[in-house]
Amino acid sequence: VAGFQTIAPAGVALTVKVTGPGEATLQGQPFKFDAGKPVTLRVLVDHSIVEGFAQQGRAVSTLPYCPPSAYATGLEIFNSGSDDLTANVTVHQLKTANIVPMKIII
Repeated sequence: VAGFQTIAPAGVALTVKVTGPGEATLQGQPFKFDAGKPVTLRVLVDHSIVEGFAQQGRAVSTLPYCPPSAYATGLEIFNSGSDDLTANVTVHQLKTANIVPMKIII
């Protein structure tokens, strides 16, 4: 059985396991993929959550976490299976979504 884990700060883990040809799970949620093609996992890490989207949202997982500090950033990928694993990783820093309240004049 092939699989991998993505570990966010504070030890939050998203686990993907390949359970058969064209079949896998994300945190136990089954999803299908084209056998012979890569399994995709998009991971979003925010201030208090980690979200994983397997195969463009066929399986989704949202996990809460509380980082020990504002500087606790990082992402680790582990191969927990016996097969080779190739990971293509792209990291984007997002701008804040904080909205400054506007003063309403009546």
